[in-house]
Amino acid sequence: MVAIPTQNVDPTLQAMRKAMEERAMLEPHRTYLGASSIGESCSRRLWYGFNGYERKPIESTGLMAIEDGHKTEDIIAERLRLVPGVKLYTQDENGKQFGFCEQVPLLVTRDIIDPRTGQVTGKQTHGDFKGHYDGVIKGLLQAPKKFHIWENKAVNQKKFDLFRKTKNEIGEKQTLKKWDYTYWAQGQIYMHYEKIDRHYLTVATPGGRDVESCRTEYDKDAALALIEKAKRIIRAIEPPARIGPPTWFECKFCPFYDVCHGT
Repeated sequence: MVAIPTQNVDPTLQAMRKAMEERAMLEPHRTYLGASSIGESCSRRLWYGFNGYERKPIESTGLMAIEDGHKTEDIIAERLRLVPGVKLYTQDENGKQFGFCEQVPLLVTRDIIDPRTGQVTGKQTHGDFKGHYDGVIKGLLQAPKKFHIWENKAVNQKKFDLFRKTKNEIGEKQTLKKWDYTYWAQGQIYMHYEKIDRHYLTVATPGGRDVESCRTEYDKDAALALIEKAKRIIRAIEPPARIGPPTWFECKFCPFYDVCHGT
């Protein structure tokens, strides 16, 4: 019998990761500004994404985390439906995912230019601010008569532990904003467009082994300010100001670092 050679690196798994990254590269760029990112601190980053600039590819580890998020969402939804009285809707009356889309008229009609080729591909008269959320839930035991926007986030153990610690220290209603401002902003936008004034977030480790939750109230002023931010970014002809130099910690992790800082 020939002995199995010792290998520190599995070539099959390496090929799997490469195939995942290549598949992701074939997916089209978003053509809208998403609610899931409007809470990010750098408007310039959002502007680059909205206008289709080339970004650093997502590595396989990140792609796996995205898959974890989708699958964990399904697991938590199934478990919530086990609770008597809980009604969780994850599709609208047309069988589609819940969401919204606001068309923002541009101040000046402009050419649609493919940033990779420099060629004009059409005319743009408006830009879309849109988003999709996980569902609407009613019948929570702590608030049985209220409808809530429902979102699930799958996070690593460190971030999950921080969520639990934050909730224990300041109470659930303030937890989301302090724990993750971008998630909080996303929730505010969804509540605004759906005209539901409560948000119910379940936070789980991948696979749903650990799960926690918090409820958040609608903040109209905050939601309107975020919508105005989205409109400014969509209408902007030039990229907004940078939030820092190339050495700034947020810039180092930005997918548009190269195009922004000219490296």
